[in-house]
Amino acid sequence: VPILAVPFGGVAVEVPDYGWTFATAFYSPQAVGYERDQNDPAAFQGYQVATARLTYFSPSVGLQINDELSVGASIGFSWQGFGVHTKFRAPEQTLQFIGGGVEGLPQELQNALGLKLIGPYDNVGNLELELDDPLSLSFNLGMLWEPEDWLAFGFVYQSESNSSLEGSYKMTNTDEFKATMHSLKTTGLGGILSLIGGDATINDQKVEKGKVTLNYKVPQSMAFGTSVKVFPNLKVNMDLKWIDYAVWDSLDFKFDKQVDFLNVASAIETLAGENDSDPDLLKMPRHYKSAWSYAIGAEYQYDDTTVLRCGFEPRTSVIPKDKVDLLLPITSANLFSVGGGYQIDKTSRADIALGYMVSSFDAKAGQSNNANGNKAGDVVYNPYSHLSFSAKTTAILFAASYEQQF
Repeated sequence: VPILAVPFGGVAVEVPDYGWTFATAFYSPQAVGYERDQNDPAAFQGYQVATARLTYFSPSVGLQINDELSVGASIGFSWQGFGVHTKFRAPEQTLQFIGGGVEGLPQELQNALGLKLIGPYDNVGNLELELDDPLSLSFNLGMLWEPEDWLAFGFVYQSESNSSLEGSYKMTNTDEFKATMHSLKTTGLGGILSLIGGDATINDQKVEKGKVTLNYKVPQSMAFGTSVKVFPNLKVNMDLKWIDYAVWDSLDFKFDKQVDFLNVASAIETLAGENDSDPDLLKMPRHYKSAWSYAIGAEYQYDDTTVLRCGFEPRTSVIPKDKVDLLLPITSANLFSVGGGYQIDKTSRADIALGYMVSSFDAKAGQSNNANGNKAGDVVYNPYSHLSFSAKTTAILFAASYEQQF
Protein backbone atom coordinates (compact mmCIF):
# COMPACT_ATOMS: atom_id res chain seq x y z
CA VAL A 1 0.00 0.00 0.00
CA PRO A 2 1.24 3.58 -0.59
CA ILE A 3 0.97 4.46 3.09
CA LEU A 4 2.40 3.13 6.34
CA ALA A 5 -0.60 2.50 8.62
CA VAL A 6 -0.29 1.45 12.26
CA PRO A 7 -3.35 0.93 14.52
CA PHE A 8 -3.12 1.71 18.21
CA GLY A 9 -5.39 1.50 21.21
CA GLY A 10 -5.62 0.67 24.87
CA VAL A 11 -7.69 0.39 27.99
CA ALA A 12 -7.14 1.81 31.47
CA VAL A 13 -8.97 1.15 34.76
CA GLU A 14 -8.77 3.57 37.66
CA VAL A 15 -9.06 2.74 41.34
CA PRO A 16 -9.65 6.31 42.56
CA ASP A 17 -9.94 5.50 46.27
CA TYR A 18 -6.33 4.31 46.30
CA GLY A 19 -4.85 6.37 43.44
CA TRP A 20 -3.98 3.36 41.26
CA THR A 21 -4.46 2.99 37.52
CA PHE A 22 -3.95 -0.27 35.61
CA ALA A 23 -3.69 -0.33 31.83
CA THR A 24 -2.44 -1.97 28.68
CA ALA A 25 -2.06 -0.72 25.11
CA PHE A 26 -1.21 -1.75 21.57
CA TYR A 27 1.08 0.70 19.78
CA SER A 28 4.14 1.02 17.56
CA PRO A 29 7.22 2.75 19.03
CA GLN A 30 9.08 2.27 15.73
CA ALA A 31 7.72 2.02 12.17
CA VAL A 32 9.70 3.11 9.11
CA GLY A 33 9.43 1.90 5.54
CA TYR A 34 9.81 2.95 1.92
CA GLU A 35 9.88 1.57 -1.60
CA ARG A 36 11.87 2.69 -4.63
CA ASP A 37 11.80 1.68 -8.26
CA GLN A 38 14.44 -0.97 -8.96
CA ASN A 39 15.83 1.27 -11.70
CA ASP A 40 16.40 4.08 -9.21
CA PRO A 41 20.15 4.69 -8.67
CA ALA A 42 19.44 4.51 -4.93
CA ALA A 43 18.23 0.88 -5.28
CA PHE A 44 21.77 -0.30 -4.52
CA GLN A 45 21.07 0.67 -0.91
CA GLY A 46 17.57 -0.73 -0.77
CA TYR A 47 14.53 -0.65 -3.02
CA GLN A 48 12.28 -2.07 -0.31
CA VAL A 49 13.22 -1.35 3.31
CA ALA A 50 11.16 -1.69 6.47
CA THR A 51 11.70 -1.90 10.19
CA ALA A 52 8.80 -2.09 12.62
CA ARG A 53 8.22 -2.72 16.29
CA LEU A 54 4.68 -3.53 17.41
CA THR A 55 4.01 -3.60 21.14
CA TYR A 56 1.00 -5.90 21.43
CA PHE A 57 0.83 -6.17 25.24
CA SER A 58 2.04 -3.56 27.72
CA PRO A 59 0.86 -4.17 31.30
CA SER A 60 1.15 -0.78 33.00
CA VAL A 61 0.58 0.66 36.44
CA GLY A 62 0.28 4.27 37.55
CA LEU A 63 0.17 5.65 41.08
CA GLN A 64 -0.98 9.11 42.13
CA ILE A 65 1.19 9.70 45.17
CA ASN A 66 -0.46 12.99 46.08
CA ASP A 67 -2.32 15.88 44.43
CA GLU A 68 0.87 17.00 42.70
CA LEU A 69 2.89 13.86 41.86
CA SER A 70 2.13 10.75 39.79
CA VAL A 71 4.47 7.96 38.67
CA GLY A 72 4.07 5.04 36.30
CA ALA A 73 5.79 2.04 34.74
CA SER A 74 5.08 -0.51 32.03
CA ILE A 75 6.55 -3.64 30.47
CA GLY A 76 6.36 -3.99 26.70
CA PHE A 77 5.91 -7.32 24.91
CA SER A 78 6.71 -6.59 21.28
CA TRP A 79 7.13 -8.08 17.83
CA GLN A 80 10.19 -6.76 15.97
CA GLY A 81 10.61 -7.03 12.21
CA PHE A 82 13.31 -5.98 9.76
CA GLY A 83 13.40 -6.37 5.99
CA VAL A 84 15.65 -5.22 3.16
CA HIS A 85 15.46 -5.93 -0.56
CA THR A 86 18.42 -4.39 -2.33
CA LYS A 87 20.45 -4.57 -5.48
CA PHE A 88 24.15 -5.26 -4.93
CA ARG A 89 27.20 -4.07 -6.77
CA ALA A 90 30.94 -3.72 -6.19
CA PRO A 91 32.57 -0.49 -7.39
CA GLU A 92 35.89 -2.25 -7.92
CA GLN A 93 37.40 -4.47 -10.58
CA THR A 94 36.60 -7.36 -8.26
CA LEU A 95 38.79 -10.24 -9.36
CA GLN A 96 41.27 -7.90 -10.99
CA PHE A 97 41.76 -6.39 -7.54
CA ILE A 98 42.53 -9.86 -6.19
CA GLY A 99 44.90 -10.59 -9.03
CA GLY A 100 46.73 -7.32 -8.55
CA GLY A 101 46.83 -7.65 -4.80
CA VAL A 102 48.37 -11.09 -4.44
CA GLU A 103 52.10 -10.72 -4.68
CA GLY A 104 53.70 -13.36 -6.85
CA LEU A 105 50.47 -14.70 -8.34
CA PRO A 106 51.51 -16.79 -11.37
CA GLN A 107 50.80 -15.16 -14.70
CA GLU A 108 48.80 -18.14 -15.95
CA LEU A 109 46.45 -17.79 -12.99
CA GLN A 110 46.04 -14.08 -13.68
CA ASN A 111 45.25 -14.92 -17.28
CA ALA A 112 42.68 -17.48 -16.15
CA LEU A 113 41.08 -14.93 -13.86
CA GLY A 114 40.40 -12.88 -16.96
CA LEU A 115 38.09 -15.50 -18.49
CA LYS A 116 34.91 -14.00 -17.04
CA LEU A 117 35.23 -10.87 -14.95
CA ILE A 118 32.55 -8.64 -13.54
CA GLY A 119 33.45 -5.00 -13.99
CA PRO A 120 33.20 -2.00 -11.67
CA TYR A 121 29.66 -0.82 -10.87
CA ASP A 122 28.18 -3.93 -12.55
CA ASN A 123 25.13 -5.33 -10.81
CA VAL A 124 26.10 -8.40 -8.77
CA GLY A 125 22.54 -9.43 -7.88
CA ASN A 126 19.53 -8.85 -5.69
CA LEU A 127 19.66 -9.64 -1.97
CA GLU A 128 16.41 -10.15 -0.02
CA LEU A 129 16.49 -10.29 3.78
CA GLU A 130 13.38 -10.73 5.94
CA LEU A 131 13.71 -11.33 9.68
CA ASP A 132 11.60 -11.04 12.82
CA ASP A 133 11.42 -11.78 16.54
CA PRO A 134 7.92 -12.44 17.96
CA LEU A 135 8.91 -11.64 21.55
CA SER A 136 11.12 -8.71 22.44
CA LEU A 137 10.93 -7.13 25.90
CA SER A 138 11.39 -3.54 27.09
CA PHE A 139 10.16 -1.27 29.87
CA ASN A 140 9.07 2.36 30.32
CA LEU A 141 9.16 4.66 33.34
CA GLY A 142 7.29 7.94 33.71
CA MET A 143 6.65 10.77 36.13
CA LEU A 144 4.32 13.79 36.17
CA TRP A 145 4.66 16.64 38.68
CA GLU A 146 2.07 19.44 38.74
CA PRO A 147 3.11 21.88 41.50
CA GLU A 148 0.67 24.56 40.30
CA ASP A 149 -2.51 24.64 38.24
CA TRP A 150 -0.60 26.50 35.54
CA LEU A 151 2.65 24.50 35.63
CA ALA A 152 3.54 20.85 35.00
CA PHE A 153 6.75 18.83 34.51
CA GLY A 154 7.10 15.39 33.01
CA PHE A 155 9.76 12.73 32.48
CA VAL A 156 9.78 9.47 30.53
CA TYR A 157 12.44 6.80 30.07
CA GLN A 158 12.20 4.04 27.46
CA SER A 159 14.65 1.20 27.85
CA GLU A 160 16.87 -0.33 25.21
CA SER A 161 15.53 -3.55 23.74
CA ASN A 162 17.44 -6.40 22.16
CA SER A 163 15.86 -8.61 19.52
CA SER A 164 17.29 -11.83 18.18
CA LEU A 165 15.88 -11.69 14.67
CA GLU A 166 15.69 -14.83 12.57
CA GLY A 167 14.56 -15.20 9.01
CA SER A 168 15.50 -16.07 5.48
CA TYR A 169 17.66 -14.68 2.71
CA LYS A 170 17.62 -14.99 -1.05
CA MET A 171 20.51 -13.89 -3.25
CA THR A 172 19.65 -13.82 -6.96
CA ASN A 173 22.93 -13.45 -8.83
CA THR A 174 23.15 -11.74 -12.21
CA ASP A 175 24.32 -13.77 -15.18
CA GLU A 176 27.55 -11.75 -15.25
CA PHE A 177 28.41 -12.50 -11.63
CA LYS A 178 27.45 -16.16 -11.97
CA ALA A 179 29.77 -16.39 -14.98
CA THR A 180 32.54 -14.91 -12.84
CA MET A 181 32.03 -17.54 -10.14
CA HIS A 182 31.66 -20.30 -12.73
CA SER A 183 35.05 -19.34 -14.17
CA LEU A 184 36.67 -19.60 -10.75
CA LYS A 185 35.05 -22.95 -10.08
CA THR A 186 35.72 -24.61 -13.45
CA THR A 187 39.32 -23.41 -13.66
CA GLY A 188 40.01 -24.74 -10.17
CA LEU A 189 41.02 -21.33 -8.89
CA GLY A 190 38.58 -21.24 -5.99
CA GLY A 191 41.42 -22.24 -3.69
CA ILE A 192 43.02 -18.84 -4.17
CA LEU A 193 40.15 -17.27 -2.23
CA SER A 194 40.91 -19.40 0.83
CA LEU A 195 44.48 -18.06 0.84
CA ILE A 196 43.37 -14.43 1.14
CA GLY A 197 40.41 -14.45 3.51
CA GLY A 198 37.72 -16.22 1.49
CA ASP A 199 36.65 -19.85 1.15
CA ALA A 200 37.65 -22.39 -1.45
CA THR A 201 34.07 -23.63 -1.88
CA ILE A 202 32.13 -21.85 -4.63
CA ASN A 203 28.36 -22.30 -4.94
CA ASP A 204 28.10 -21.21 -8.59
CA GLN A 205 24.30 -20.91 -8.36
CA LYS A 206 21.83 -18.49 -9.89
CA VAL A 207 19.85 -18.33 -6.63
CA GLU A 208 21.34 -18.82 -3.17
CA LYS A 209 18.90 -19.32 -0.26
CA GLY A 210 19.09 -20.02 3.43
CA LYS A 211 18.58 -18.79 6.97
CA VAL A 212 19.93 -15.55 8.42
CA THR A 213 20.08 -14.01 11.91
CA LEU A 214 20.61 -10.47 13.22
CA ASN A 215 21.00 -9.03 16.71
CA TYR A 216 18.92 -5.83 16.48
CA LYS A 217 18.78 -3.09 19.10
CA VAL A 218 16.15 -0.41 19.59
CA PRO A 219 18.02 2.35 21.45
CA GLN A 220 17.07 3.67 24.86
CA SER A 221 15.65 7.17 25.06
CA MET A 222 14.42 9.71 27.56
CA ALA A 223 12.58 13.00 27.49
CA PHE A 224 11.94 15.90 29.85
CA GLY A 225 8.96 18.16 29.30
CA THR A 226 7.16 21.13 30.77
CA SER A 227 3.78 22.73 30.16
CA VAL A 228 3.09 26.32 31.18
CA LYS A 229 -0.29 28.03 31.04
CA VAL A 230 0.80 31.53 30.04
CA PHE A 231 -2.81 32.74 29.61
CA PRO A 232 -6.10 31.22 30.78
CA ASN A 233 -6.68 29.72 27.30
CA LEU A 234 -3.08 29.16 26.14
CA LYS A 235 -0.48 26.58 27.11
CA VAL A 236 3.11 26.47 25.87
CA ASN A 237 4.87 23.10 25.95
CA MET A 238 8.59 22.34 25.64
CA ASP A 239 10.42 19.00 25.46
CA LEU A 240 14.09 18.02 25.63
CA LYS A 241 14.79 14.56 24.19
CA TRP A 242 17.74 12.18 24.07
CA ILE A 243 18.09 8.97 22.06
CA ASP A 244 21.03 6.56 22.17
CA TYR A 245 21.59 5.59 18.53
CA ALA A 246 25.28 5.07 19.31
CA VAL A 247 24.32 1.42 19.89
CA TRP A 248 23.91 1.15 16.09
CA ASP A 249 27.58 0.52 15.44
CA SER A 250 26.98 -2.16 12.81
CA LEU A 251 24.18 -4.35 11.47
CA ASP A 252 25.68 -7.84 11.29
CA PHE A 253 23.77 -10.42 9.25
CA LYS A 254 24.92 -14.00 9.93
CA PHE A 255 24.09 -16.52 7.19
CA ASP A 256 23.78 -20.27 7.74
CA LYS A 257 26.05 -20.92 4.77
CA GLN A 258 28.51 -18.97 2.69
CA VAL A 259 27.34 -16.66 -0.09
CA ASP A 260 29.44 -16.28 -3.25
CA PHE A 261 29.45 -12.49 -3.27
CA LEU A 262 30.51 -12.36 0.39
CA ASN A 263 33.16 -14.96 -0.33
CA VAL A 264 34.73 -12.76 -3.01
CA ALA A 265 34.17 -9.61 -0.94
CA SER A 266 35.89 -11.15 2.08
CA ALA A 267 38.98 -11.88 -0.02
CA ILE A 268 39.02 -8.35 -1.47
CA GLU A 269 38.56 -6.69 1.92
CA THR A 270 41.31 -8.82 3.46
CA LEU A 271 43.70 -7.57 0.79
CA ALA A 272 42.51 -3.99 1.37
CA GLY A 273 42.90 -4.20 5.14
CA GLU A 274 39.14 -4.07 5.81
CA ASN A 275 37.06 -6.46 7.91
CA ASP A 276 33.39 -5.94 7.08
CA SER A 277 32.61 -9.36 5.64
CA ASP A 278 33.23 -13.08 5.90
CA PRO A 279 31.97 -15.69 3.44
CA ASP A 280 28.93 -16.16 5.72
CA LEU A 281 28.74 -12.71 7.40
CA LEU A 282 27.60 -9.33 6.08
CA LYS A 283 28.47 -6.31 8.18
CA MET A 284 26.74 -3.03 7.37
CA PRO A 285 28.66 -0.42 9.41
CA ARG A 286 26.54 2.39 10.84
CA HIS A 287 28.60 4.19 13.53
CA TYR A 288 25.70 6.45 14.51
CA LYS A 289 25.76 8.74 17.52
CA SER A 290 23.51 9.65 20.42
CA ALA A 291 21.78 13.01 20.12
CA TRP A 292 19.75 15.58 22.03
CA SER A 293 16.93 17.55 20.40
CA TYR A 294 14.08 19.76 21.50
CA ALA A 295 10.48 20.40 20.56
CA ILE A 296 8.06 23.23 21.24
CA GLY A 297 4.29 23.41 20.98
CA ALA A 298 1.22 25.43 21.88
CA GLU A 299 -2.32 24.50 22.86
CA TYR A 300 -5.21 26.96 22.64
CA GLN A 301 -8.52 26.26 24.36
CA TYR A 302 -10.89 27.77 21.80
CA ASP A 303 -14.04 27.09 23.86
CA ASP A 304 -15.37 24.54 26.32
CA THR A 305 -15.31 21.73 23.74
CA THR A 306 -12.57 22.58 21.22
CA VAL A 307 -8.79 22.80 21.58
CA LEU A 308 -6.30 23.73 18.85
CA ARG A 309 -2.63 22.68 18.77
CA CYS A 310 0.57 23.31 16.80
CA GLY A 311 4.20 22.30 17.19
CA PHE A 312 7.69 22.37 15.78
CA GLU A 313 10.56 19.91 16.29
CA PRO A 314 14.00 20.44 14.70
CA ARG A 315 15.34 16.91 15.03
CA THR A 316 19.09 16.57 15.48
CA SER A 317 20.72 14.02 13.18
CA VAL A 318 22.06 10.82 14.76
CA ILE A 319 23.99 10.10 11.54
CA PRO A 320 27.39 11.83 11.26
CA LYS A 321 28.20 13.51 7.93
CA ASP A 322 30.79 10.86 7.11
CA LYS A 323 28.21 8.06 7.63
CA VAL A 324 25.24 9.27 5.55
CA ASP A 325 23.81 6.87 2.99
CA LEU A 326 20.62 6.01 1.12
CA LEU A 327 19.63 3.02 3.26
CA LEU A 328 18.40 5.39 5.99
CA PRO A 329 18.22 8.72 4.11
CA ILE A 330 17.27 10.90 7.08
CA THR A 331 19.69 13.27 8.79
CA SER A 332 18.65 16.49 10.53
CA ALA A 333 14.93 16.99 10.00
CA ASN A 334 12.25 19.58 10.66
CA LEU A 335 8.84 18.36 11.81
CA PHE A 336 5.85 20.74 11.71
CA SER A 337 2.50 19.73 13.15
CA VAL A 338 -1.04 20.99 13.70
CA GLY A 339 -3.96 19.34 15.39
CA GLY A 340 -7.04 19.66 17.50
CA GLY A 341 -9.38 17.96 19.92
CA TYR A 342 -13.14 17.97 20.41
CA GLN A 343 -15.00 17.03 23.59
CA ILE A 344 -18.06 15.25 22.18
CA ASP A 345 -19.80 14.85 25.54
CA LYS A 346 -18.88 14.26 29.17
CA THR A 347 -17.48 10.79 28.49
CA SER A 348 -16.05 10.89 24.97
CA ARG A 349 -13.62 12.95 22.92
CA ALA A 350 -11.81 12.84 19.57
CA ASP A 351 -8.37 14.15 18.57
CA ILE A 352 -6.54 14.50 15.26
CA ALA A 353 -3.04 15.62 14.25
CA LEU A 354 -1.28 16.30 10.96
CA GLY A 355 2.49 16.52 10.59
CA TYR A 356 4.96 17.30 7.82
CA MET A 357 8.62 16.30 8.05
CA VAL A 358 11.47 17.10 5.64
CA SER A 359 15.13 16.09 5.67
CA SER A 360 17.83 16.57 3.02
CA PHE A 361 21.59 16.26 2.61
CA ASP A 362 24.39 16.27 0.03
CA ALA A 363 27.34 13.90 0.11
CA LYS A 364 30.42 14.78 -1.93
CA ALA A 365 32.50 11.98 -3.47
CA GLY A 366 34.53 10.27 -0.76
CA GLN A 367 32.60 11.89 2.11
CA SER A 368 30.74 8.87 3.52
CA ASN A 369 32.34 5.64 4.64
CA ASN A 370 28.89 4.04 4.46
CA ALA A 371 28.18 4.89 0.82
CA ASN A 372 30.76 6.64 -1.36
CA GLY A 373 34.20 6.32 0.22
CA ASN A 374 37.21 6.26 -2.09
CA LYS A 375 39.28 3.61 -0.31
CA ALA A 376 40.27 0.83 -2.70
CA GLY A 377 38.85 -2.57 -1.86
CA ASP A 378 35.98 -1.32 0.33
CA VAL A 379 33.28 -3.36 -1.36
CA VAL A 380 31.02 -4.14 1.64
CA TYR A 381 29.29 -1.97 1.40
CA ASN A 382 30.25 1.11 -0.61
CA PRO A 383 28.18 1.14 -3.83
CA TYR A 384 28.72 4.80 -4.77
CA SER A 385 32.49 4.95 -4.45
CA HIS A 386 33.95 8.05 -6.17
CA LEU A 387 30.43 9.40 -6.80
CA SER A 388 28.55 12.31 -5.25
CA PHE A 389 24.91 11.92 -4.30
CA SER A 390 22.12 13.77 -2.55
CA ALA A 391 18.84 12.84 -0.93
CA LYS A 392 15.64 14.50 0.20
CA THR A 393 13.06 12.71 2.32
CA THR A 394 9.60 14.04 3.07
CA ALA A 395 6.83 12.49 5.12
CA ILE A 396 3.22 13.38 5.85
CA LEU A 397 1.94 12.02 9.15
CA PHE A 398 -1.67 11.74 10.28
CA ALA A 399 -3.06 10.48 13.56
CA ALA A 400 -6.63 10.19 14.86
CA SER A 401 -7.91 8.90 18.16
CA TYR A 402 -11.17 8.41 19.99
CA GLU A 403 -11.48 8.13 23.75
CA GLN A 404 -14.48 6.75 25.63
CA GLN A 405 -14.93 6.60 29.39
CA PHE A 406 -17.02 3.82 30.83
